[in-house]
Amino acid sequence: MTAPATAYQPNEFNLYNMSGNAAELTADGVAMGGHWNSTGYDIRITSEIPFEKPNPFVGFRPIIDLN
Repeated sequence: MTAPATAYQPNEFNLYNMSGNAAELTADGVAMGGHWNSTGYDIRITSEIPFEKPNPFVGFRPIIDLN
């Protein structure tokens, strides 16, 4: 089931939904965070996933500063 982005509480940086759906690819070439098929333990922003080629578990998250 889908839900609005603001359906859950933001984190301490006032960002919503930073864990789950897809692990985020970092500049270091490793994916961080859990994805839709992760175990409960691995849905943490500190979880590392080796990234060798595109797959349905890894994506990226664009962030902009509106100030």
